[in-house]
Amino acid sequence: MLAAVPVIMAVSPATIGVVVSLYALAWLAIQHRPLASIVAWKAPMFLLVLGVALLGSLSAAWAIDGALALNKALKFALVCLPLVWVAVLLVALDKSVTTNAKALLLGCLLGALLLAVQTFGNVVLRSIVTGALAVPPAIKTNVPAAALAILAWLIPQLCAKLSRPWRVLGGITLVVIASAVFAGDGMAPRLAFVVGGITFWCARLKPRLCALALAAGVMLTHGLAPQLLSLPILTGGISDHSLQHRVDVWALVGDLITERPLLGFGFSNSEKIPAQAGILPLTGLPRVIPMYPHNVLLQVQLELGLPGLVFFYACLGYLLWRLMDYPPTARAAGLALIAAALSIWCVGYPLWRSTWLAWLIFAAIALNATVPLLASRACRES
Repeated sequence: MLAAVPVIMAVSPATIGVVVSLYALAWLAIQHRPLASIVAWKAPMFLLVLGVALLGSLSAAWAIDGALALNKALKFALVCLPLVWVAVLLVALDKSVTTNAKALLLGCLLGALLLAVQTFGNVVLRSIVTGALAVPPAIKTNVPAAALAILAWLIPQLCAKLSRPWRVLGGITLVVIASAVFAGDGMAPRLAFVVGGITFWCARLKPRLCALALAAGVMLTHGLAPQLLSLPILTGGISDHSLQHRVDVWALVGDLITERPLLGFGFSNSEKIPAQAGILPLTGLPRVIPMYPHNVLLQVQLELGLPGLVFFYACLGYLLWRLMDYPPTARAAGLALIAAALSIWCVGYPLWRSTWLAWLIFAAIALNATVPLLASRACRES
């Protein structure tokens, strides 16, 4: 799994949600550690994700499209719960850390090389099988580029206890990922790579301060995004159409949240909200959400209201807290993964997309699979 998933992401991102979740179910089925498994599904992180799934299912009662809400919530549960179970269980299991690190590093290198071929060759390899694409190749390679940009800052953790040839291979992998990220189109991969790198460096120096700054930055972004339109000093110089559209949409979402502040519009129901009267001020487009709000903080509040926000911040806070018990390099890598993922999620991809959920939890699995058994009882039960 560790070797294969980065390669699959590079050529066929849409299959990640199915492939990784099925593997997780198969892996859980062959484990012979019932007591450890019981600890895993009683772990706070597992219960929090289960709570999100239950809330999403219940939201079908008040959602605009109840059938959609229920369907998406069940899909969320099927994708996420097995993966979270594996990620939690790995903390308390003895494992072949060196072998896992080498497997993941080789997978990242091959995935990065395949991404580079597609980026510099302006092709999408899967089109050889599926046929010509209706959109430019850069739009499709943007997704695996962002995914590998998120995972890139786990490479220092992989190389921490490997021999020099493997560390050289890790450095090459990081360079190839960076080359493909900055040569491709789209802001998201570059943003993730830069934010991840800065966070990794800061977390090596001041991990607790870095975690607090990350949490504060998320809350500031959440509160500020819907208000940007009312701050001409910040929006007056924006000429990029996509960024203008985001500012318009975030302001619209802020208005919609006030209509249903407690329970929201229902799980994954953003695109079902009817168009509002008037036009968006910066772009002149209709006042309607384009598929999703392009900010997961606003999306969870819009769709699941205050309970959704509680679950979101509880998950984030719990992850940051538990990472403080990890060894220094692993802790820095974990903080970098979270920061890189949130940097994209706050300006781009949707919250409930199975590809991204599976990929991000896979990143957590990769981290836990390459960290030695954590000795503290608190970590074993996390």
